[in-house]
Amino acid sequence: MLKKLRLFKDKLRFAKNKFLYDFKASAELSSFNFESIKHIVVSKMDGKLGDSQVITPFFTQIRQHFPSIKFSVLCSENIAPIYLQCLNIDRVVILPKKPQKNDIKNAVKKIMNLGPCDLLVTTEPNFRARDFILESLLKPTYTAGFEGRADCVNINLLKRNLGKHISEYFKDLLILGGIKTPDMHYLPLTTKESSEKLAFLFNGKTVYGIAPYGASKHRKLSDKTIIDICDFFLNFDANAYLCPLVAPQDRFILETLKNKYNERLIVLPEELNATDLAYAISRLKFLLSVDTANVHLACASNTSLFALYSGIDPDGIIRWGPAPWCKNAETFYKEKTLIENLDFEDFAQQLHNFIQIED
Repeated sequence: MLKKLRLFKDKLRFAKNKFLYDFKASAELSSFNFESIKHIVVSKMDGKLGDSQVITPFFTQIRQHFPSIKFSVLCSENIAPIYLQCLNIDRVVILPKKPQKNDIKNAVKKIMNLGPCDLLVTTEPNFRARDFILESLLKPTYTAGFEGRADCVNINLLKRNLGKHISEYFKDLLILGGIKTPDMHYLPLTTKESSEKLAFLFNGKTVYGIAPYGASKHRKLSDKTIIDICDFFLNFDANAYLCPLVAPQDRFILETLKNKYNERLIVLPEELNATDLAYAISRLKFLLSVDTANVHLACASNTSLFALYSGIDPDGIIRWGPAPWCKNAETFYKEKTLIENLDFEDFAQQLHNFIQIED
């Protein structure tokens, strides 16, 4: 009953925002070409790191083929270093996690200094008030996105690429704009600053990483499964070290691991930004990760990867798995089983076979 009420409220809220702010995009898809575009705005207000890694070829390929195009990015503070330090975006505007109308108005004023928005790219699948407000203020000629119910979205990347990996969405957009054979390899998000900050932890060591927790509670491995994975790595390589990749709110597991593995554990500083995490993953010999941004960061740095996915969302595995061009990655899921219910025995043999090949 509560779920139905929540869905009903969401529908009402969406209908209200659509009525207040939506507009019919007038540009025809057949006329879309980067030759006529001067200013691209990318909305990353959701702050998702994985999306930011996957979209990097979109920036690098346009910069290579159409260097005169200007880029603006709206994003949260946690992923801003990617756009400021790694991608050298012309205008980066940081917004709070829950931006209000005035926040978006002020942000639009800043980015419009670069000129009108010719193309808005948004990865938000369900428009909220903030997304509609942004659209209504920018009035972009083209909007490329995943929201199929908004009239302002005239390049529906989701509809055009059903059943494909998320990186194919941006490849499609690049081809549509005139880049015939785009290179979709991700740009590694490492920086000199991150190297100087963390290199001493990895120098001279063979390190195996484990990322046991995703954003959802259903993407969290049990303590027993985590211990079994760590034991497996250390038995496989007697000289190896372990590096747990956990967010500050999940660091409770570290005490258990410290007590068991002591000096063979590498603990990253609690205050890490996105480029620090990318650097740490680039220094791993091998990473086992649940379905989260670490999968995409590992693909970018060519780190050998074993990725665990939920067996109740086959479309999600196709869309959010390792990149199609990533050859040193293995994916595991157990049919009709959530990640939180996986035991080490479920994937032990597949992990053993894969790590031997990679070794």
